[in-house]
Amino acid sequence: MTIFSENYKRYHYDKAPLQEAIFEAKFFDENYDVTLPGRFFDRVSSKFPEKKEIQNNAIIISSQRITVNKPPNLQTPVIQAWNENHNRCLQVGPGIIAANDTAYLNWEVFSENIQLLLDKYFDCISPSSTQRVGYRCINRFLIPNENIVLSDYFRLNFSLPNELLNPKGLGLNISKEITFNKTNISVIVRFLSDSLRDNETGVALLLDIDSFVTENIDVDRHAILKTATHCHDLEKIIFESLLKDKLRELLGGKEV
Repeated sequence: MTIFSENYKRYHYDKAPLQEAIFEAKFFDENYDVTLPGRFFDRVSSKFPEKKEIQNNAIIISSQRITVNKPPNLQTPVIQAWNENHNRCLQVGPGIIAANDTAYLNWEVFSENIQLLLDKYFDCISPSSTQRVGYRCINRFLIPNENIVLSDYFRLNFSLPNELLNPKGLGLNISKEITFNKTNISVIVRFLSDSLRDNETGVALLLDIDSFVTENIDVDRHAILKTATHCHDLEKIIFESLLKDKLRELLGGKEV
């Protein structure tokens, strides 16, 4: 177990690489009923007026056949409430809630939507316990050079044998348990190459950081938001620990 502190340099990026921020919480919800999604949407529709229902089916494989059916209370969202710009949404399902933001400004704005999600969800139901609380951020970097030395831009360095030189793709997963602000947080870091989009040249890379807590979480909206804040703050430290100044310059990074 590694113990982290909050003593690290903070940066603002003119070309922020964050593509999507995601909050998720899971509960034991034995009191869930099919009217909850509709009641939840009624409570958030003034800010998130566009409703989208999600059909979830399970694929069941046996030695005889493959069948697809709709299982009862599968722990996955069944409804999404979107804002008018369609870049932020709240999601609810049996024992699960989530907030997604693809136009992320800062934690203060995002946490307001998390607070709204928690308030309206707890207005509809009283979960018996909290299983998991997490924050995930997906970053994308476009480096405008056809050939790069990875360690020039990231604090990552490894070599490949001759048999694996010039790969078409790259993927690296790192998992770790970290104690931060007296909270035990699990972290999964995924670093991988990405396909170029139309009119892009160079090298595209994704940095996906998923931090979450699965124990000792009170069934309380304020405790859940506090846990999510710890996950967010730890994510910022991990993110900055992986970047080198050459990449910060490319992103227009300024210390704050």
